[in-house]
Amino acid sequence: MNYMPLAPEGNKIPSEDEISSYNDHPFSPEDHCEKCLNLYARMKEDLKYLIHEIRTPLTAVAGSAEFLHENRVSEEQQKAWLSAIQRETMRINALLDDFLRVRTGPWISSLNRTEIIVCELLEDAADRFSGICEKHPIQTLCPPDLLPVYADRAKLGQVLRNLIANAVKYSPEGGAIHLTAGRQDTWTIISVRDEGPGIPQEDLNRIFQKFYRGDGLELRDIPGSGLGLAMASQIVEMHGGRINVKSASGKGSIFSLSLPDRKTTE
Repeated sequence: MNYMPLAPEGNKIPSEDEISSYNDHPFSPEDHCEKCLNLYARMKEDLKYLIHEIRTPLTAVAGSAEFLHENRVSEEQQKAWLSAIQRETMRINALLDDFLRVRTGPWISSLNRTEIIVCELLEDAADRFSGICEKHPIQTLCPPDLLPVYADRAKLGQVLRNLIANAVKYSPEGGAIHLTAGRQDTWTIISVRDEGPGIPQEDLNRIFQKFYRGDGLELRDIPGSGLGLAMASQIVEMHGGRINVKSASGKGSIFSLSLPDRKTTE
């Protein structure tokens, strides 16, 4: 059976030619259902990603507010903590703006590249977690003469925060998080190493897939959406780089970003 719209454009009665054109391109209620289900699935995926990304700055805001509530600090320290809260609040607003702007297209649509001092990027990422994960010291090692990278600072920072948040989430109490940077040929390598339970060999090839999470017994009670690493991989690839992981059960994990020199990205 063929169907046609009940109210064509202008609410005029359709001509025989228009009716014929509808029959040439029939659509059914089943077609509409399939489109609606696809749209709904896409909206759910986007919302899961948005919730995943907002959780980290919300945790930073809550941790900073709790610290100020429970500790007496100098006026200078208070300003620093309030600035951190303001910065994370602005980040939430930016995430919401991005979501609304690209809700009908891919989440990551473009890059705003600038020259970035890698050591500053690592220190900034470490500072954002220093007040909310006192049980996990964050250590940075970065040569001061390391060449800058040409990248989107906000999105690269987002990748680092996701990797650090994962490292904190999966590390035992007292386990340190190590941020390092260096050079290899024409690549800048940034790594995040944890002292967690590690990743089984059979999961390594799937760890960057959307919604994938390992099902080891030690991981079942750890919350997560399975989106952070997939989005991190997408961001790094948009920079012309690559992301990989080295891990083994019981031996922690090392996530490494490889970013090309500026001349290879232009």
